[in-house]
Amino acid sequence: LRRVGLLAAILALYVLLLYYLGFFFSTLLLGTALLKFLESKSIWFSLLVGTGVAVFSHVVFRTLLNIQLPRGVLGF
Repeated sequence: LRRVGLLAAILALYVLLLYYLGFFFSTLLLGTALLKFLESKSIWFSLLVGTGVAVFSHVVFRTLLNIQLPRGVLGF
């Protein structure tokens, strides 16, 4: 039950951060947080996989499918 609550909190934070940080950085943080807190992986491994997930999803959705993604206040 604790893991479900943590997952819900991480996803809620992700939704809130989409507006401020945009899709790329929010997704990077989501992937990192999910691996770090739910799977107990090292921070470096979590960051590496989170970055890979963010880059892959950005390429698929923005470049291949031409879908507009939230840019955030920084414009990314």
